[in-house]
Amino acid sequence: MDYAIYVPEFNKEQQAIVDEVLNKYSITSKRAGKTYLEAVIKLCYCNRLLLRSLDQYIYPIVAKMHGTKPGNVEKNIKNSMGIINVKNRRLTTKNLISLILRELHARFDSL
Repeated sequence: MDYAIYVPEFNKEQQAIVDEVLNKYSITSKRAGKTYLEAVIKLCYCNRLLLRSLDQYIYPIVAKMHGTKPGNVEKNIKNSMGIINVKNRRLTTKNLISLILRELHARFDSL
């Protein structure tokens, strides 16, 4: 199944904010899931309704973008969240992405 979904490209300022927000949640470039999580954030940035169907739509799209399987995308994102779940309360992937998107929308609007 092919998907026609717009994937925005962030400029340097926006990418710096994305990196800062991910670092806030202890998701650094050393973590395998950071690249996949960034792709999910970009896909969901313009359409938050996509968060409702991570397994059905988003993970397959990200997997296709990176030449891997949807299960690997999900596993790596969840592994990158391991530290967060230990430090803070237990977050689901959807909750984390929602928190990140909320913060990004607020910060991007102030640019």
